[in-house]
Amino acid sequence: MPRFDDQVAMVTGGATARRLASEGAKVLIADFNDDAAAANVQRITEAGGTARSVTTDVSKHADIKNAVDTAVSEWGRLDIMVQNAFPTDTRDAPWWGSAVEVPEDGWDLGMSMLTKAL
Repeated sequence: MPRFDDQVAMVTGGATARRLASEGAKVLIADFNDDAAAANVQRITEAGGTARSVTTDVSKHADIKNAVDTAVSEWGRLDIMVQNAFPTDTRDAPWWGSAVEVPEDGWDLGMSMLTKAL
C-alpha cells in the first residue's frame, strides 16, 4: 500500500505534489501560476493519480483559506499541507538564489510568506 493512500494533501510546489500523488495522496496544487499548476495536474492524472489545482497567492489569507476550503469541499478533509512556495518573480529581488545563496533577510522574507497570510 502506498504511504499516503487516501490522504488529502495541499501543496505549493509541483515536484512535491507529484511525489505525494505517486504515493497515493489526492493532491490540491495551490499555485499562482495556473499554467504550471494545470501541467502538474495533467502529469499526475496521466500517471493515474488524483489532483486538481486552485489559483493561490500564499501571501494572501483569503487565497489560503480558499485553497483549504477547496480541498475539504472536494475530498472531505485535508491531512497534509506542504508550503513550498517562494517568491521568484525577479532576479533582482533580495530572495533570489538557491537556499545556499539567498541572503538571510531574503530567506526570512520568503519563509514568512505563509505565516503572514495565516
